[in-house]
Amino acid sequence: MSGILAGTALPPLVGIHSPATEEYEHLPLGRWSCAESDIVRAFDVPNDPRRHELWTGWKQHLELVRRATGTVAACWLSGTFFTSKDHPGDIDSVYIVSAEKYRGMSRQQLMQWKFAFAGTEVHGLDLDAFPLLWDPYAGAVVDSPEASDYVYYRGYWDDLWSRMRGPNRSPDPRPRRGYVEVIIDGYK
Repeated sequence: MSGILAGTALPPLVGIHSPATEEYEHLPLGRWSCAESDIVRAFDVPNDPRRHELWTGWKQHLELVRRATGTVAACWLSGTFFTSKDHPGDIDSVYIVSAEKYRGMSRQQLMQWKFAFAGTEVHGLDLDAFPLLWDPYAGAVVDSPEASDYVYYRGYWDDLWSRMRGPNRSPDPRPRRGYVEVIIDGYK
């Protein structure tokens, strides 16, 4: 795709663009923090009908999650939306939400939470959505089961989204691609 990422806060895509082998240019290895507006500009969302559809779906889903939790600290975003693929299939999103707020949810909020993460086919979106409960701890020692879960899952998602698909669409074990982090409401 010509013009993708021109003049944005995100780095240029790397790799090869070969639809015949289902290989597409992608973000370089790393977690790339940017604003939502950087993504819209970088991937030409207003002028690309498919990306516009996917982005609109993600924004709608973000609001579903916010209704349940009140705030979303950040989102990690991946998927073919963030490649040179002409007709991307989806956006993958991890919503980083305060574990303290999650534990304090009312019954109504928990129902909204379960609905938001019931599976995107329920919502008719091309979006894979996953929660990550942020449970901060002080110091270098993980001192609770909750903090241990947070560290484990944060590492899991970082590792998984740094990979690309290999033969037969299985994940390649080597970290080779990047993904995007958008701070939504911040870590409070």
